[in-house]
Amino acid sequence: MIQSYLYDKEPTRRANGIAFVDMPFSIASMGTRRVILTERYPEVGYDLLASDMIVTVLAGSVFLYLENDVSETFSKGDTVCVPQGTKHYWIRDSRIAIMQATSTLQR
Repeated sequence: MIQSYLYDKEPTRRANGIAFVDMPFSIASMGTRRVILTERYPEVGYDLLASDMIVTVLAGSVFLYLENDVSETFSKGDTVCVPQGTKHYWIRDSRIAIMQATSTLQR
């Protein structure tokens, strides 16, 4: 089961505020990874998406803040699509926050 694999697998890469587990398969036009949110991401300012991104919360809950002061809380099982060009940042709302993020790869 892929979701179980994602939840239990150790991170393969880390960046400030997040850790990634790359999926065990590849689709040429897409990238999917597990994201473990450990603190605000990005640490300051906003992240600007180069492509559309679909995020599903696998464990815990998170806040998604947009540049226009709109915010939303997402919990386990929730899925959100964040369109290309959206300025945003994430903050964990629980002790653990694990998400699956899928986006098109930029060439």
